[in-house]
Amino acid sequence: MTTWREFLLEHAKTVGTTDIFLEEVGVIAPEWKANYAVPDKTLVEHLCQTLDNILEDTIFPDDSRNDFLSKFGRHLQFSRFGTREIEETIWSTNKNETESRGILDVGIFPATTFCLGAYGGYRFTKIVEHVEQGLSSRVDYLGMVDDKRVVLVEAKSPSVMKAVGSSLPEDTVELDWTPGGDLVSRVFLEAALYLGLRKIEWLFLTCHNNWIVCRLVSDKDNPFLAFSPMFSIEGSSEPFRAFLGAILSVLEGTPVQASEFNPSMVFDTIPEEGKGGSELPMTRFRATTSRDAAESDLMFTLSSPHYPEFFQVWVHLHSLPNNTFVLPHCTENGNRKRRLWLTRHIGCGSTGNVWECHFDNSDDLFAIKVVKLQHKSDVQRQRRFYNEFEVYLSLEIAYQSGQLRDCITPHCYGAFEGDRTNVLILGLCGDTLKDWDELNFAEQTQIYGLVWDLHRVGIVHGDLEPRNIARVPGGGFRLIDFSESVRHSCVEISGKLNKRYKCSELRAMRGVLKLLERHASALPPSNVRAHPLLRRTQHPLVRPQRGGEVLRVPPQLAR
Repeated sequence: MTTWREFLLEHAKTVGTTDIFLEEVGVIAPEWKANYAVPDKTLVEHLCQTLDNILEDTIFPDDSRNDFLSKFGRHLQFSRFGTREIEETIWSTNKNETESRGILDVGIFPATTFCLGAYGGYRFTKIVEHVEQGLSSRVDYLGMVDDKRVVLVEAKSPSVMKAVGSSLPEDTVELDWTPGGDLVSRVFLEAALYLGLRKIEWLFLTCHNNWIVCRLVSDKDNPFLAFSPMFSIEGSSEPFRAFLGAILSVLEGTPVQASEFNPSMVFDTIPEEGKGGSELPMTRFRATTSRDAAESDLMFTLSSPHYPEFFQVWVHLHSLPNNTFVLPHCTENGNRKRRLWLTRHIGCGSTGNVWECHFDNSDDLFAIKVVKLQHKSDVQRQRRFYNEFEVYLSLEIAYQSGQLRDCITPHCYGAFEGDRTNVLILGLCGDTLKDWDELNFAEQTQIYGLVWDLHRVGIVHGDLEPRNIARVPGGGFRLIDFSESVRHSCVEISGKLNKRYKCSELRAMRGVLKLLERHASALPPSNVRAHPLLRRTQHPLVRPQRGGEVLRVPPQLAR
């Protein structure tokens, strides 16, 4: 007589290898519950042990042997007649995700259906979800037993599985969703997303050949994702037994030994800076902050408004002490806090990610820069954030005093801090430039005028690239991302200019915008000799050209 566990240990295994081709995985929706992914090297062992404990000494029916083997078809070591199949290695040519799903459909899934039915009369089905558009990515397989959701399976190509397996970290992975990022982070974010939204504990990543188990550990204060090392199905029954163990642990109410969040793996947080902390260079802006600041009535979330409130994760924000800006008006319901919904990722700045957002009960759109602070090394990122906010404060003073008449940046609505998070709320601009060559001459001179005005109020941008120039609806441009800005006394504007240009940023801008070449080619020789002497005027000058044509000279290039 053979017991269930003895039979599965011996026969629930396949053989073969696959060719590896590098492939990418898709970008996922920005909702998740787990903040960290933690390695658990004993996870598979504990699943197999749980299966053994459930099956105990239950006898495997002899007349079911061939039935079980046939469920794996020719993808098992043994044929339906119990003989080893040497030539049947078609699955070893598996090269993509579609083929991975096909192998699962004729192998492990039918075997699972048979085992659960033969052992406890359970009815196992695997379904492909139909998810409402805009809510989340769709998991490949949702495992159901008697209409109860018990397990998720995400099929990957062999190339992705090998790339992930070779890069699995030995330490904790922070699950901070940003477009791009490395492959391992994206795969774990995907797993955390699927499990969190469906409130399921187990997810198996597999190409059939190789497997990784993911477990969402439910902890209301700090949920996290545990993941196993990658393990192979070649000559091993572990993948099938772990899969069956996860399902039966849910059905039988037998918990798998807990995965632990090792305190030594917790990310370092940024220490509060006291008065004795090192000062920033004098050319840098300086802002002070305190956790004792009064809490604002503002909070934001990446969660979808379509999800129930108990699943939404909110970050509560405090206004920075020197924040003199006023938030835009938004409708409030009773005493509920003002809430910002982050709806679309716009781009990545040098310090954080920028999102499109809106307030409750409002269709007006804004931009929010979110700066995450987890490591000690993020102190510099935090300082650049404060630096950028000080630029907006300085520009606001220039607007109010009349020193600046036209907007050169998005409107700022304030800076706030939350749990290891800084945010800056701004007016929403359009797309950023892709290349300087997309600009016509009028647009080039307009952008140069923005930079000139910035220098006129004593600020150098420090990172003038096309990505930091944004278009605005109706025409025009705005300068964005001031995290590298410094105080500046521009010699070109102060009148201390000699015949050689002294301001490196203005000189660089004239170079990339090709203003000197265009202007010089259009002016008569006398004007070419004179135009290095630059000064600010309020209106463009009109100068007659030879032949009676009129040339409108940009004020920044006026003599």
